[in-house]
Amino acid sequence: MTLSPHMSISRPFITVSLLVNKTTITTKALIDSGAADNLMDETFAKTAALNLIRKETPLAVEAIDGRPLEKPLDSFPLGTEGSGACESSEEATDIGPEGGVAV
Repeated sequence: MTLSPHMSISRPFITVSLLVNKTTITTKALIDSGAADNLMDETFAKTAALNLIRKETPLAVEAIDGRPLEKPLDSFPLGTEGSGACESSEEATDIGPEGGVAV
């Protein structure tokens, strides 16, 4: 069953549009209402030609039961612009390694 706009009941994905260097990129994002942070896959970020700057301290990520993930995520602050969940151009999104957590 699918709800409008493009939301599957079995997996809560929504279609999002990102403005990157004056180019719009449309992709799917997973809605995780229990997440403390916004995350994006590193491979996707590189493919989208996002300007990545490594943070001094990587983001520590825990599983739902509180256990830390074996490999911590490398974190890069990303400026955002336009409408959506991010209200400020200074809000950071964290990038995970390949196979890590996606947006």
